[in-house]
Amino acid sequence: MSDIAKDLDVSVVTVSKALRNKGSISAATRERVLQRAKELNYEANWVARSLVTRRTLTVGLLLPDIRHPFFAEIAKAVAEIVRPLDYHVIISYFEEDPALESIEGQVSGRPAGGWRHSRVRSVTRRPRPVRTLPRSQSTVCPDRSPMSGVSASFVGVDNEAIGKLATDHLIAQGCRRIAHLRGPGMGIAAARHEGYRQSLKAHNLVMPPEYVVQASYDDDMGYKAMQNLLQMTPTPDGVFCYNDPVAIGAMKAAANAGLNVPRDPRYYRCGQRSLFRPFGRPALHR
Repeated sequence: MSDIAKDLDVSVVTVSKALRNKGSISAATRERVLQRAKELNYEANWVARSLVTRRTLTVGLLLPDIRHPFFAEIAKAVAEIVRPLDYHVIISYFEEDPALESIEGQVSGRPAGGWRHSRVRSVTRRPRPVRTLPRSQSTVCPDRSPMSGVSASFVGVDNEAIGKLATDHLIAQGCRRIAHLRGPGMGIAAARHEGYRQSLKAHNLVMPPEYVVQASYDDDMGYKAMQNLLQMTPTPDGVFCYNDPVAIGAMKAAANAGLNVPRDPRYYRCGQRSLFRPFGRPALHR
């Protein structure tokens, strides 16, 4: 900026105002500054600017899985909202791994002026990524509630109620042998499983322990988990799937086994209906 100011015989402050399109300077002066900046191939030094303003204009987005359409939609929405405000988005992911999440939370969070964190709540190990962020940063936890003692906003749903609603619906459809393809060992999966158990108890139904199969969060694991269910006798007539990818994997396994997908058995999953267009018009409930 000093070179532009020297060439045009104006102050650095005037150049700064022109480049940021702020402040009371004439249109002619602003045009001269912009033209000279273009001639010199001037590019703003965002690091230097952040040191002066103490603002990075950056939002960090830490996601469990960037392949899942749900989190991709979150990333897209965040970017669309902050872009008109001249903010940038840094995206990282931690594969539903609390240890990796802690590392990413510390490293990726450093340059960010705000943090959108869809975090893991492990039922066996308590991660600490949110606690590592500076107090000056604003933190929002979409889909995952913050740990106790952490000051953060939360946007999400009642996952225990989801599990109960899903199982209630399958029971209402006439299912009496209801399996659950459970998600990874974290708070959301535990809450949905608890809702499943509450519904069965309320309807005086008892399922074999083998009807709850660990399926993680992707379609490959959903496929393998469904293969295990299909080997049981009797086979389930209803399946509550942890999420969309798990349900897709389960349906593929059932189809490959020659079953009438998705009516044999019936499925309930949590997620986006558009993912299931390849399956036609399924009896797949949301």
